Amino acid sequence: MQKRWLLLRMAVMVTGMLLLSITAASAADEQAVKVGKKGEIMLSQDTQVGDLTLKAGHYQMQHRVDGSDHMIHFTELKGVHRNPYYESGATGTAHPGEVKCRLEPMSAKAKQTAVSMSTEGGARRITRIEIAGENVAHVF
Repeated sequence: MQKRWLLLRMAVMVTGMLLLSITAASAADEQAVKVGKKGEIMLSQDTQVGDLTLKAGHYQMQHRVDGSDHMIHFTELKGVHRNPYYESGATGTAHPGEVKCRLEPMSAKAKQTAVSMSTEGGARRITRIEIAGENVAHVF
């Protein structure tokens, strides 16, 4: 009888530890950095980001990692219809460059791509990019 109780206690303890580890693993996965998504922006005038000047136009941007450096890569999209609800089959043709950034954790994934800008001496400058689906902001 005592062996049976001992086995039952051990089974309950093992089950509890297993459930606890699954919960902890799930929480750790939620905190993992989510990057690599693509976002698009439309610039109505020339805009600075880091040391790069983007001409007015439609751009796709994507985060990439180079060693310990985080970069945002910009691709100019050609053949883009101005209506955001219309799929035009845009193609990336020009690669104006990429800029080093630092990551700033966000409390939740971005619901939509957002770009923060400032104006310095009459020139527009991108200071922060949040890409839909990522849980970090890219700060310049």
